[in-house]
Amino acid sequence: MAYKSKKDQAAASKRHYHANKEKIKARARARNKKQTAVNRAYVNKIKQQSKCIDCGETNPLVLDFDHVHGRKKECISNMVRSAYSLKTIKREIEKCEIRCSNCHRIATYKRNYE
Repeated sequence: MAYKSKKDQAAASKRHYHANKEKIKARARARNKKQTAVNRAYVNKIKQQSKCIDCGETNPLVLDFDHVHGRKKECISNMVRSAYSLKTIKREIEKCEIRCSNCHRIATYKRNYE
């Protein structure tokens, strides 16, 4: 449907949203839930195939992504929960080294305080 102005189009979009709010929100929740599952599976796979670069620990439950290259956009775990695109998460992981929780804390301390 063609609109005479952007204002008319914006008003129509707003009316449509208010008339279909629950359906739109339900679709968004479903999409986010699906994307979160895809993200979580990808991150878990990376951790299962990795080990700590400092001590060699392989337990995926204790492995962290340590941002050491480039500028940190967001924590990987927050990106997974917030349903970021997998492409964005992969780009962020490229900036990281995998360390166990203990080595991550030690490396961060040395980087920031020594």
